Amino acid sequence: MSKRLRELDVPLHSIVPSVVDSLLRLHSNTLATADWTETELNEPFDYIQRIFSSCPNLTKACFKPILVQEFLEGFNFWVCCDSLEELRMDIIMNPSEFIPLWPKMTERGKQDMLWVTFAHLARLRSLKVLDLGGTQSECVK
Repeated sequence: MSKRLRELDVPLHSIVPSVVDSLLRLHSNTLATADWTETELNEPFDYIQRIFSSCPNLTKACFKPILVQEFLEGFNFWVCCDSLEELRMDIIMNPSEFIPLWPKMTERGKQDMLWVTFAHLARLRSLKVLDLGGTQSECVK
């Protein structure tokens, strides 16, 4: 990603689908459509919301899905937190406390997926606070 793009206020929804597509390609061997229940495929928004709301370690950050496109191609959401690096380190140090974004992967796959996801987000914006589609007041601090 170019330095210029990193410095621009680029809406996350214009970038995330391609990032997720890349992640899906990386993990294509562990992400088969057969692994999803019919409900999860038909109601991805509810499924993602359930994952985020059930994760106790996300009290200092807020993940709010705002638009779900074709689920296996990508989804859009915004992230706000005091420090992405701090959150990323929490994931690395305490992976068992974080719910995977995609179910039924190997334990190693779950950790890798979370790490790669946050590494991509950290590259998109290096600011202390990310505000990509929501407002800080909507975030849980």
